[in-house]
Amino acid sequence: MKDVDLSIGTSSPTARTLRWIALTALALLAVWIAGGFLLIGFTGILVAIMLRALGDQLARATGLSCGRTVLIVTLALILLIGLTCWLLAPRLASQVDELWQAIPQSIDQLRAGLSNYSWSGTLFRQLDPDRLDLDSGSILGRLSGAASSVMSFLGTLVVVCFIGLYLALDTKLYRSGLIRLFPPSYRPRVDRILDELGRLLKWWLIGRGISMIATGVLTGLGLWLLGIPLALTLALLAAVLTFVPYVGAILSAIPALLLGLVQSPTMVLYVSLLYVVVQLVEGYLLTPLIQQETVALPPALTIASLVLFGALLGPLGLMLGTPLAAAGIVLIRMAYVEDVLERDET
Repeated sequence: MKDVDLSIGTSSPTARTLRWIALTALALLAVWIAGGFLLIGFTGILVAIMLRALGDQLARATGLSCGRTVLIVTLALILLIGLTCWLLAPRLASQVDELWQAIPQSIDQLRAGLSNYSWSGTLFRQLDPDRLDLDSGSILGRLSGAASSVMSFLGTLVVVCFIGLYLALDTKLYRSGLIRLFPPSYRPRVDRILDELGRLLKWWLIGRGISMIATGVLTGLGLWLLGIPLALTLALLAAVLTFVPYVGAILSAIPALLLGLVQSPTMVLYVSLLYVVVQLVEGYLLTPLIQQETVALPPALTIASLVLFGALLGPLGLMLGTPLAAAGIVLIRMAYVEDVLERDET
């Protein structure tokens, strides 16, 4: 295949580098201005990649068209989620209620254990129920705010799912439309970059899925063997929060540690060791195997991306910081390093 000339006219290397810097600055400005919309679109792309990957597997096995298999996979996932909620929702609701009632007791025991330290007074003073504003107006305001947040989340979830479904049903239409936005000489290269981005994000989703399932199963089994109550709820919490590297593991361990504290200080040590072992298995066994097919992000870069996107784009940016950083690395490597810097050397 003829090499694609990504230079424009007789532009000098310095001019091309400055042009890429300007494009990067414009991209960052667009993220800052329309970050919420772009994150919803990016999440929809992740959903589309998942549906398309499952649909392609089913199409190869059955010989059906990809559009039909995507619809079949979507309906199967909806039925699976609905059946899971129907079977587990009552038990989970009961366990969540028990967890909500057990945490104050755990905090009281923690307060008693740390009462000899001067700094503990300031910490627990903020958690004192007597300091909370519990008048009816305040309660109604909080309930209204919570209901608004839930409705906003559900609305966003519906939009993301429909974006993902439409993208998965007719991927070629949207992909060709995006490619046609570039000059003809760029299009073959853009097509290869999109292939690499799709492969990367597909394997990232596979890796996160395997990590979430393994973390949930190992955590639930370990908590059950230790005799910690509400093991199912804590296992599901650990599995869901594993989606966010590092931060999720810390947050998921807090309720389990508080419940362990109700039993004994020794149990807190056992629960801590359990979560450390699970994270070691996930971080040093499962993740490296998956990263052989993806971009291996160094820990410092992963944490930096979480902090950056979390600060710029909020909780959703924190959740998607890792795939955004990985996709950014691919774009920088292929569109800038290979097509600008290394081309200038040749």
